Amino acid sequence: VISPSNNSTNNLIVNIGKTETEKQQDSSATNGGVDEFDRLKKLTHILFIDDDIKFKIVQIIIKTGWKNTESIVDLEHYDDDLLRKSHIIFVDVQGVGKALDCKDEGLSLALNIKNKYPQKKVVIYSAVQAHKVFHEAIQKVDFLLSKDAEPIEFTSLIERFSKEINL
Repeated sequence: VISPSNNSTNNLIVNIGKTETEKQQDSSATNGGVDEFDRLKKLTHILFIDDDIKFKIVQIIIKTGWKNTESIVDLEHYDDDLLRKSHIIFVDVQGVGKALDCKDEGLSLALNIKNKYPQKKVVIYSAVQAHKVFHEAIQKVDFLLSKDAEPIEFTSLIERFSKEINL
């Protein structure tokens, strides 16, 4: 920082170093944006809709720091508080959507959620590999994922989406 002195001579005072703002920016850059990443983990709300209560991915995601992660066995209505506050919604293909009489179970449920809340990230996942490949939900949702994908694939997707949703 270069600043003129307050006396009548033509001296300059030169402070070699960084401002506090520059130090904070450097700190954030050197720790890989960890502060921003921790902030996203605290603010991002994730919902799993899955009738399989033994699905371990949800607990793994919570243990990795995504504290606002919830799981329900089915959705009772489209104005559900958990659904409304969630930013990322994972929908299983089979066994869900029954409470809302969705014709194609999870596919229809995911499509209806995406249509009602287009700003939310909706992911369809399933253990079964063969589904109605021409179903409109496949084209509209944000991602398709195998239910037996590695936990890192789920968390990587959450990380990517949390950065995209502008919290």
